[in-house]
Amino acid sequence: MTSDRRLSTCLVLAFILVVNTPWARGPASSVSISGPSVVAVDDTIELVAQGSPAGGTYLWELERPSRVPVTRGHARLMDARARVRTNGNRLVLTGISPSAALDDVRIRVRYELAGSSCETTHTVTCVTGSLTAYRPMNRGAYFPFTRTPVADGDEESATLGPGIRINGNGDTDPAGEDDLIEVVVRATPANTGFVLRRSSPDLAVWTSPAATPGTELAFSGDTSAVLPFGAGATQLSLGVEWAGTGHGTAGLELLSVGSSATADRLVFHTFQSITLALGGEDQVPMEPVDPNHGTFVVAIALYELGYDVQMFDEDNVGPDGLGSVYDEIVTAVRDRGVDEVAIYGYSHGGGSTYDLSERLDIDRAGIGTFNIAFTSYVDGVGNNSDTDTSMELRFPPTSAFHANHYQVGTLTGDFFIDGGPVPGSNPPPSGLNVETTAWGAGATHFLVDDYVEVRDYIEQNFLPRVTR
Repeated sequence: MTSDRRLSTCLVLAFILVVNTPWARGPASSVSISGPSVVAVDDTIELVAQGSPAGGTYLWELERPSRVPVTRGHARLMDARARVRTNGNRLVLTGISPSAALDDVRIRVRYELAGSSCETTHTVTCVTGSLTAYRPMNRGAYFPFTRTPVADGDEESATLGPGIRINGNGDTDPAGEDDLIEVVVRATPANTGFVLRRSSPDLAVWTSPAATPGTELAFSGDTSAVLPFGAGATQLSLGVEWAGTGHGTAGLELLSVGSSATADRLVFHTFQSITLALGGEDQVPMEPVDPNHGTFVVAIALYELGYDVQMFDEDNVGPDGLGSVYDEIVTAVRDRGVDEVAIYGYSHGGGSTYDLSERLDIDRAGIGTFNIAFTSYVDGVGNNSDTDTSMELRFPPTSAFHANHYQVGTLTGDFFIDGGPVPGSNPPPSGLNVETTAWGAGATHFLVDDYVEVRDYIEQNFLPRVTR
């Protein structure tokens, strides 16, 4: 079910024949209609007319928005897809065929008995609602990523849908709360009551994306209180939290009050991995991404595919591997149950990839259970200082898969700055010197990270090896 499903102006009407027992006939004196006053996409409601005295004939008519001619026993909407056959005092109405045009449907019934008649009307409001989830924030904001919605077709996927971090008690988020996923609810028309239904109490919902105290939405069982849109508002921003302590998936559905049909649905899955992208010297994450910063171009692509990706300047990793990137990984493993780590970098970012991997391996016993599922160097250079130009030729400790791309530096091309072969790397046996290929001939240190072939190799080998 997707957010573009709108309630149609086209309603299929079917009638259920009711067999009545004989009774004495008399002049029609009154008629009433009972039943729901709201219908949503894929929802079916039943309206029942009651005439007095019993035994007369019911003639139904629909107005949307202008009067539609009615003949005895039959009515027809202007849209040829909608057909009406009237028979009896019960009307089954189903919302189908999404459309952008929305208004109320007025239903009239005329009751005829012994040459006299009376009539009454009942209004059914056509409602539509949608949920849009966004990819995760980092350090209290979306920057250096853009605010990216989950594609409609992925909303219910347990892998491509909205990923969410376990919000562990020890995760203090000093830069700002970023474990909640922003979800925007849209409802038409204004002042329509909507509720949420969750499949697990692991999901908590807040009316503030930062989980401000006092803004948690109350649930009774699996159903929330009516969403507080505010008078005349058709949009509401919520923060969804994974309040459970273990990994899993859980659904969140939107329903109009009094409706049994789901207007839209999201399926959340907890992140099991974290990915760190480290730029080269003087490459600072920015939005929009610099197209010449290939490491960050790959990071954007992985983020849009639903991974928990973070971009850093390589200076956030010290020569001993410590620093804010290390702290982020430790927090993810210790407080959010992450057990897969992926690290890749260009130039000094390659050297920092080694330093970080080494430090994580040294401190493994005190961090928790995890594996380094993927690493990559692009023209990796050691990073003991900003002026270090040594080749990074060491294999990242315990990496399950390491990709390595490099070129051979020259004085005039890049001042002899380059990476080199790393035994055990991919492509085997020690990585790829891109200058041995047709597309990489004449490469320099300043170009090698921007080749589409290099970026594609990283992404294509990352995807099957790293769990979201």
